[in-house]
Amino acid sequence: MILKNSIYLDNAHATKPFGLSVSKMTPFYQEKWGVFAQPHEAGQELEKAIKNSYQQLYSSLKADPEDLIIFCSSGAEAVNQVILNAYFDLTLSTGKNHFMVGKSDEAPAIMSINRLEKIGAVGSMVTVDKQSIIDAITPRTAFLSLSLGNGLTGTLVELTEILPILKDRGIKLHLDISHAFGKLSIDLHELGADYITLDGGLVHAPKSSGLLWVKKGEKMAPFITGGLDQGGHR
Repeated sequence: MILKNSIYLDNAHATKPFGLSVSKMTPFYQEKWGVFAQPHEAGQELEKAIKNSYQQLYSSLKADPEDLIIFCSSGAEAVNQVILNAYFDLTLSTGKNHFMVGKSDEAPAIMSINRLEKIGAVGSMVTVDKQSIIDAITPRTAFLSLSLGNGLTGTLVELTEILPILKDRGIKLHLDISHAFGKLSIDLHELGADYITLDGGLVHAPKSSGLLWVKKGEKMAPFITGGLDQGGHR
């Protein structure tokens, strides 16, 4: 329990949800708890709320209408979905099975790539600079995962020299912006990534919330199956 008058200094791991975000979510726990998009009145009311939330997100994130935004239960889930999708969409179709992750990256990305190694992928941890990326790339390199900002050191990744190398070789880039969002002015398209993830628990959103952005034209396999929610992506 965090005492009322205490000073909390661990926002790199968890942030206090804004009161407004909690109040906005409360009706969906107490009153609007039905199943989204069902033909009855309760389902239709939820559909309106979801569409309104999407519109606000697309506007605030400056997302293209053809981009895909997927709500997730955490940033870790979003990261896992991106990396598993890369295996299904890239490795199984092209044979490119080399996955790179930054040495200072977060546990979800590192552990997800470690898990893929059990089913035929090859993982590499790289220092995030031009020469290290060039040295690590092979003809089978498919994917690079990076955290835009490091939650412990505050270090930001410099993408200017890396992006042309990735684009030239057709390597997909995933960025997690959880530790930079709200601190930097971020335009999703200007970052140059193919996939972007965000942990709501690190940006004062309600607990157990996350977001996955997919650039238009990119495929995205579901991480959690069992229905057609969010266009079948979750």
